[in-house]
Amino acid sequence: MEQSLSSCKTDIRNKLKAGNIENLISALGALYILNIYYKNEIYQYVSSDLFDNRLGSEIFAATLVDAANKSISIDDSDNSIDSNEKTKLTSALCIIKYTDKSWEEMHDALTKYNSNLIEELIKEPEFKRRLGVEIYNKGEAEISDIFQTLVKEMQIEYIKKHPPLDFGKKMSNSKKEVILNKGKNVYITKNSEIYN
Repeated sequence: MEQSLSSCKTDIRNKLKAGNIENLISALGALYILNIYYKNEIYQYVSSDLFDNRLGSEIFAATLVDAANKSISIDDSDNSIDSNEKTKLTSALCIIKYTDKSWEEMHDALTKYNSNLIEELIKEPEFKRRLGVEIYNKGEAEISDIFQTLVKEMQIEYIKKHPPLDFGKKMSNSKKEVILNKGKNVYITKNSEIYN
């Protein structure tokens, strides 16, 4: 009994070195994070000026990554999240994202625009003219490649002249939220992949 009491006193003396302010703050920070995950809330997001990332704390603040900073792309998955923000996904506590409803509306508008894009592009006189020039005396396999290349080249100019207005309107009226980062996809779609 005396021996175990003596070893307990020695153990306490050795552990006192770990009892410092740095470890106390680290423990409190871990408790802060655990409480946020325990509450498991979704927060409405309007702008960085109006969102308090302390989430109720007086001394700690949650790190945020902006997954609403996206490139305009046919890709409806997390792949279109801005690359600088995407690298932060593994370490941020919270994620700013479009609400699922807003995301679906934006994606539907962009899909509709893209489905009509090639159809409208090939009606353009300049497209017809260039295609006629480039396919003159070419074989069937070459014509297909020329067509695809010409579509890629000319669609950028076409989009500048005929921007996806419905998509832009949906994007400007979209709502955002802040969710907890649980290491899963931000935008759940049929094309989604778990990010690394």
